[in-house]
Amino acid sequence: MRDLPRNLAWLTNMAISIIRCQTGFRYVPEANRHLPARQQEALDFLLAPPHR
Repeated sequence: MRDLPRNLAWLTNMAISIIRCQTGFRYVPEANRHLPARQQEALDFLLAPPHR
């Protein structure tokens, strides 16, 4: 239970990194407005291999 805050912070940072790198959104609030309406697109971003 002691590591829960650290693990949640890691997941949050990872999600922000994926949003910035994979989706092309520069700002997280912009992605937050776009992605909830397109849930399949958001899942595709998470499951896609990283771009190089």
